[in-house]
Amino acid sequence: MLKSVKLALFISILLFLSGCNLCAEYQIQITQQGYTIEAQQVKIEAQQNLLNETIVKSQEEVEKYKKLYDEGMARNFALKPFPNVAILEVFLNGDQTDKNKFIEDTFDCDDFAYMLIENANKKGYLMYPYLDTEKKHMSCIAPVDDFLHGVSYYSIEPQTDIKKWIGYKD
Repeated sequence: MLKSVKLALFISILLFLSGCNLCAEYQIQITQQGYTIEAQQVKIEAQQNLLNETIVKSQEEVEKYKKLYDEGMARNFALKPFPNVAILEVFLNGDQTDKNKFIEDTFDCDDFAYMLIENANKKGYLMYPYLDTEKKHMSCIAPVDDFLHGVSYYSIEPQTDIKKWIGYKD
């Protein structure tokens, strides 16, 4: 009987010890999973920080473009069409854009067009760029608001100041 009690005690101790080993294995797995969870939380926090930074930068960009739009709109509302063809001709005769030298890929048709537009805008007049995609050439469009005829549009070659009537506004 003593032998069977000792055997039972021995088996109990073995089971206990093996249970402790199992517990230790589970503890290691739980600890490893804890590290995995912590690593995932760190990744999530990093992604959230990046997302927040992106949102802030995007909001700053939106505000910047809103400001530029507002300034541009304010400027465009202050601009007006040429009051008649004579004033357009006076402007073109006084403007020096056509006196610049054409330099391929440095100062070419688009540079002439944008310079003429900027000079017209500085004088308070509307002027728009026009790109002829077939000829790969840029010129300008100038609206003229003659009180007798209404608004008409002229094409202007900024390198020569040659103007051509396009038509009336619908």
